[in-house]
Amino acid sequence: MSQSLHDSHTDIYSGINELDSHTHYILNRKDTGITPSLDLTVGDRSMELFELIGILALALIFLLFPISICLIVVFGYFDFHQKRFYLLKRFLITIGIIYCILIAIIIAGAVLSLPPTGHTLTENYFQHKKEFNLLVNKIQIDQKKGLERVGDDWTRPSDITKIGLTQENISDYRREFKILSIPRGFYAYPDRINFVAYATGLSISGSSMGYLYSTKTPKNYFEENCGYSLEPFKDLKQYRGCNGHYQSYTIYQPIDRNWYIYDDLTD
Repeated sequence: MSQSLHDSHTDIYSGINELDSHTHYILNRKDTGITPSLDLTVGDRSMELFELIGILALALIFLLFPISICLIVVFGYFDFHQKRFYLLKRFLITIGIIYCILIAIIIAGAVLSLPPTGHTLTENYFQHKKEFNLLVNKIQIDQKKGLERVGDDWTRPSDITKIGLTQENISDYRREFKILSIPRGFYAYPDRINFVAYATGLSISGSSMGYLYSTKTPKNYFEENCGYSLEPFKDLKQYRGCNGHYQSYTIYQPIDRNWYIYDDLTD
């Protein structure tokens, strides 16, 4: 790992522009070093809803298409015999409006469910830097009691009263998640904390993005073993592992002392 990497993440970055010009990128294979072990079941609830609405709209388009063709033939037949195209004209206008609305819903769902960019995550961190570090301190205190995970609708352990916490404590966490744009919450490990800003897919295949707090530098496995680095926050599926096959990787980008943003792919 280069000396410039150590130098770059030991000092606090003054802003986004300095980050963009001095940051070095780290790619870490999932079976080595520090990696977020995430339950990539779904995205946050709002993203899941947008995706579902878009899928339903697309399904309606496919369902309406053959019905529309049949009705066009029927209305055209009646209008032809009546020597006017009143029914067909009204139907075409109506079905055209419906299709436009459904297409707009599909586009909106696709846009609203897009994952965040590296710049967006970094900017969000610096806007709420104090709150992020206060949250880390709070988690470290509760971690000593046995708290491992607080998600958007579940915790580990599931019965938090057994470790001396209350539902109000968990509600406070979730209010902070909304403020800090980490809707999927956190995973607390002995040497690191993962904050999940975005997650989608299944436990065996999916992707996630978020923040890593760690006092240890993630290992630069890919550069050391493959001989080249990758740009973060791209579609990782376009890259192949050292042996020519798709593999699971996490790209870390240092943004502050002990703080990273990550882009994770489980394939």
